[in-house]
Amino acid sequence: MIGGPGPGGACAEADQACTTSSDCCEGLACVEGVCAEPAGPACAAEGEACETDTDCCEGLSCRARVCLAEGTAFVPAKNISFDLIAIHDPGSDQYNADCIGCHGDRTDEKALDGVTPAAHAVMVSFFGTGNDRCIACHGDGPDFLTKSAGALREPVDMESVGCFACHGPSGNPAFYVE
Repeated sequence: MIGGPGPGGACAEADQACTTSSDCCEGLACVEGVCAEPAGPACAAEGEACETDTDCCEGLSCRARVCLAEGTAFVPAKNISFDLIAIHDPGSDQYNADCIGCHGDRTDEKALDGVTPAAHAVMVSFFGTGNDRCIACHGDGPDFLTKSAGALREPVDMESVGCFACHGPSGNPAFYVE
């Protein structure tokens, strides 16, 4: 990805220091810590922001808006720096609608006994595909400002989902019977 305005709307001109290509003015790329004309088609290096795979340099793919080497596990806290509230806020320009890009491993979780599949592993196949599986219970995502501060792993919208989705005769299988 070739540069654009940096923090505060300013951008680094040619031959000025940069950390990533987004620090450089439009048409420039961050090459070895300095903004310069790209030698060929500009691409985002590993760890840099991207929109699609074509933004990333060869051998990298765009996952959750970050270029990563093939086979590299995406771990948000280790791979990118972002505003946790903004990335979950549909009204933000930093919003990432790809729930599964960061939270995709939830379907592999086991209950505390280490054997029984946890709720996500059992339930998601009944609630559609892709992110629709998440939205069925989690609605618009966590509300970091008022509800989820101490319980980020439990932001289920119980008012709209109700108990019967998992525990009773609402037409869905009784995943966990009380």
